[in-house]
Amino acid sequence: MALCTALIFLESTILPIALPTIQRELNIDQDGLYWIINAYLLVLACLVYVGGKLSDFFGAKKIFVLGLMVFSIATIGGALSIGKVTLIVSRTVMGLGSALMLPSSMSITLHSLNKHERGKGIGSLVAVGSIFLTLGPFLGGYLTQYFTWRYIFWINLPVIFASLILAIVFVPKYNLKAIEFNFSGFVVYLGGLISLTLAIMQIKVYGLFSIQILSCFSVFLFFIALFVYQLKRQTHTFFDYKLFKIPRFQGGMILIFIAQFLIMMTVFWSLYFQKILGLSPIESGKLLLIPSIPVIFCAPLSGYMSDRFGPRWPIVIGYGLTTLSFAWILVFPFFDKTALSIFGLLFFGIGISLVMTPIGTSLLSAVSEHKRGIASGMYSTARNIASTFSVAILGSLVSYVIHLRFKFHMQGSLFGDPKMYKNYVLDFLQGKSLAAAFPKLSPTSIESIEAIVRQSSVRGFFALHILCLSLSFLAFLLAFFYFRNKGDCSINNTTNN
Repeated sequence: MALCTALIFLESTILPIALPTIQRELNIDQDGLYWIINAYLLVLACLVYVGGKLSDFFGAKKIFVLGLMVFSIATIGGALSIGKVTLIVSRTVMGLGSALMLPSSMSITLHSLNKHERGKGIGSLVAVGSIFLTLGPFLGGYLTQYFTWRYIFWINLPVIFASLILAIVFVPKYNLKAIEFNFSGFVVYLGGLISLTLAIMQIKVYGLFSIQILSCFSVFLFFIALFVYQLKRQTHTFFDYKLFKIPRFQGGMILIFIAQFLIMMTVFWSLYFQKILGLSPIESGKLLLIPSIPVIFCAPLSGYMSDRFGPRWPIVIGYGLTTLSFAWILVFPFFDKTALSIFGLLFFGIGISLVMTPIGTSLLSAVSEHKRGIASGMYSTARNIASTFSVAILGSLVSYVIHLRFKFHMQGSLFGDPKMYKNYVLDFLQGKSLAAAFPKLSPTSIESIEAIVRQSSVRGFFALHILCLSLSFLAFLLAFFYFRNKGDCSINNTTNN
């Protein structure tokens, strides 16, 4: 289970560093680049709760082994990818494998240990995962720069093979549980999530008022209507939405959603370091080590603070630091290449590390014991949905601002053909030579256009930091509202829910 945890944690941080290199080698457009990330996240968000249900119904060992085999097939497909479509499909299947492995691995761990050892067991898994989470950016940069980005996938295979052998030999079979599964509720959840994500992701491609985007939003509204109908008519819904009546559970879900949304900024930092600052993959990996390292030390500290003083203060301090980090980066921007910018990354790593543990433990302890399995599934789903929406929203926002600023600067220039605005930006962001793409332009015009695109890109990434700053500050305020003291919203007050 530790090997499995290491594999999934590593996968979340090792790939973003290689994205610019993958984009150049496979000639992938900017939209395709975001789908490489979001295909994995979207499938994981849609199916991780279902994976837990399947684990209970068929047995954790069977589902875990199946997940490993699916993940291995996807890994080979990713390493052998020859274009955008094959890589996105591989990432999609990889998300399916993770959705099967994650809940079953947790179930196996809990069943394998007695109740006095479970805390240490889960803590050991988190510690192993944190180490590989930290190593991901540097390892991804090293493999991409000195070997090939395909090794990012190939290195998974030995870990998968070892996990598979150990699981088959040592993991026992457990008694199966009688479970209820609301299939119609799952269809509504799946349809609504996919239609909304598609709409957000493709706005920059088709336009807000295009027939494609309006159709996606219409489908989303249709599923919302079905969802409301199910709440009124069905006794057992897909999720137990009554848990949201518990203030601390409600607050925990909102705050964990914001935390996971902010974490995905690391993907865009990786792109910014290499495309705008011109850093190498390994240099970018070293920079992204800065927010990753505090996880090892601050996650246990936040657990201690939560036990000693209650969850309010580590969450408040953590979100205070993430707010400071985005404000710091806006004041000391990356493009100045000043050492002061590094402190922004450090504050972010410390802040996020402080909030994750107390939010999770407080959220789960707020519900009665017999509903903690359901609450855990909803918690994991909320985190994965947040990652999916973050890539979709941040990707659309940065593209919109870049194109808007570029068009503004190009108007009135002698070489500013309105029909070619989009091509200029896309070619530059994909690492193509504008001189080769537009041979009729003079070298002076090429330099001017590249400077405008670079300046527009800086503005685009500034917009992302302003949005994240606002969300982080909102979470900072909500922490005071939902977590007033150590004893509120206790289990005894919520058992009837």
